[in-house]
Amino acid sequence: PICIIAFLMLLVFLNETPRKIEHTIDIAGSVLLMLAIALLLLPLMEAEALRWWIIPLVTASAAVFALFLRQERASPEPLLPAALWRDPALAAGNLGSFAIGAMIMGISVFLPTYLQAVMGRSVLHAGIVLGIMSLSWPTASIFSTRISMHTSYRTVAMIGMALATVAGAMMPVAAMLFRDAPAPGVGAWWPAIPA
Repeated sequence: PICIIAFLMLLVFLNETPRKIEHTIDIAGSVLLMLAIALLLLPLMEAEALRWWIIPLVTASAAVFALFLRQERASPEPLLPAALWRDPALAAGNLGSFAIGAMIMGISVFLPTYLQAVMGRSVLHAGIVLGIMSLSWPTASIFSTRISMHTSYRTVAMIGMALATVAGAMMPVAAMLFRDAPAPGVGAWWPAIPA
């Protein structure tokens, strides 16, 4: 009922004058970006089979990416506007998001496989370890909101990046320490420690 009332109020009270703006799609930029990423992903995924072909493929990827950047400067509506990277806050936010995203994806993708294939653990065990990590992120966001109310977003971002770096560094250390002789009370749960 509330949604219906809100919808009716929008119909009655919202008066918008539509503006027609012609947009252009940067097809050349899209194709160049797709090609650059494909040329980079192929040697990363098939390194063992490609062997020395990795070097020309990565070189070609870098060349196509340079063409993409040139295309973006010339395009009236680029996919990645260069102005976004000139703003220090946006550039730092994008790079930080990329680093955190890469770490999360790396852990989420490879940790269950490692636990099951290398350590011989069950699917349930791998799921519980990932569940602990999944619960730690919302918990950290609650605390970071409290901290940002008393400080600034930069303080929260710096603390978050520092903790993420420490947690990422703890993974190989914990793997070496607890692989052969699990600590009492830790056992095979060491992958949950950095979470």
